[in-house]
Amino acid sequence: MASSGENKEKTYPLHKIIKSRNIHKMKIILPVIKDINEKNDIGYPPLVYACEQEDNDQMLELLIEQPRLDPLVTETREMQNALHILAFKGKLMWIKNIFKKFPHVPVDCVTKKGNTPLIMAAKMDHVDVIEYLREKGAKIDARDDRKCTPLIKTCSWNFLETCKILVHNGADVDAVDAISVSSLSHAAKRGYIEIVKFLLQEGANPNSVSKDMYNNIYTPLVNACKLKNVVLLKILIENGSDVNIPGNYSAALFQCIKVGFYDGVVELVKARVDLRGRYRQNGKTPFEHATKNKQHQIASYIQRNL
Repeated sequence: MASSGENKEKTYPLHKIIKSRNIHKMKIILPVIKDINEKNDIGYPPLVYACEQEDNDQMLELLIEQPRLDPLVTETREMQNALHILAFKGKLMWIKNIFKKFPHVPVDCVTKKGNTPLIMAAKMDHVDVIEYLREKGAKIDARDDRKCTPLIKTCSWNFLETCKILVHNGADVDAVDAISVSSLSHAAKRGYIEIVKFLLQEGANPNSVSKDMYNNIYTPLVNACKLKNVVLLKILIENGSDVNIPGNYSAALFQCIKVGFYDGVVELVKARVDLRGRYRQNGKTPFEHATKNKQHQIASYIQRNL
């Protein structure tokens, strides 16, 4: 974002006029300015600079009408152009104006971090912008530099209505990011119950598996156990979550023991969790693991159900 205090700017007449919102001077300088796309000393072309300003509609209107304007010129640091900024801010009218004036602008132009305008809109829950960009042909499963899709972004921020729009426009509910975490897992590990229910209803895989840097197994169910969220745990089990992943032991059960989630253990036992599988890290059974961690209530319950 442009900063007025941290970076001292050189004299760039067009940028100065945009900042001052002097419409009269703007109309005078536009026909004679040599390069309407010239960046200032902090790397902002005039159009992007104007998009960053709040309540600057008149300046934007004058700039967009200039035939020499290139709407794809980006600022230097993040490589964001006007479409990225406007999508992030939810300025649908100006996005439409750019496409009307420059119909051949690529709708999936990317920033330095791989963000498309649609991803920028999804981050900020701008449903109307997303719908318009889709009409213009934007990729619904575009990926940023972390391989996150718009749906993964919205599930991470609990934007239910945006999730619905994306899925109903064909978003892949089982797409995973760079570390194999799905939209469902992102929602589950944050306790976003309504999004979890919606994704399951739309056919999301309840048994998607990812691993952390220590090679620990995570599924949506394991994430629910980590949160000690019995409501979420029940929803996942009712919708097909396998309580015995990865197979030779139950990662969900060991997570419950680790965090002292007694109610979770009870629900897993009801779902026929394996009480004899040995944990890969220390070779202990669930009973031995609970005893070692001084989870005596859990250890006693497991022992009674062996």
